[in-house]
Parts: sequence; structure tokens; C-alpha cells
Amino acid sequence: MMKSHNWFGFRKNGRGFQKRIRKGYGEYASAQMMLADYQAWETDVCLRYGIKNEEQFRRWICRHYAADPDYPTKLAINLAEVNKTWQ
Repeated sequence: MMKSHNWFGFRKNGRGFQKRIRKGYGEYASAQMMLADYQAWETDVCLRYGIKNEEQFRRWICRHYAADPDYPTKLAINLAEVNKTWQ
């Protein structure tokens, strides 16, 4: 995951940021390319589902990707910690 810069486990997609595919998963030339792919994915999700703010996006992520029922709380705690470091 770290060597291929695929932090989100993106599979092959057509957004144009992956340098190659290995075992169905994208590999990126750099972390910046992976983050650009994530941004394109997030923008697509928001446009497709009419998501207009961060809270709506968090709820969407929790509904579609969280197997752990405590994930919304854990996500909120982690994002609060990250936000502290950026201020």
C-alpha cells in the first residue's frame, strides 16, 4: 500500500491518475497523484449524490464503507485530532 501510494485501496478506475494496475489495484507515481485521484473521486461522489457539506459526506462514507457501528464516533474523534494539527 505505501510503496504503491494507494492509501485508500482504490481499484482500477478511469480517472487517469494511476500509473499502472497490479492485481486489480491502482499504483500511483506519488502520494500527490493518489490524493488527486481521491479528490476527483470525492468530487464525483458529492456531485452524484447531491452532497453539499462535510457532515453529509461523513454520513455517506459511514453508510457505505463502515463495517464497525462505532465508526462515525471514531471518525469524528480522529478528524478533530487532525484539525488540531492544522490550526
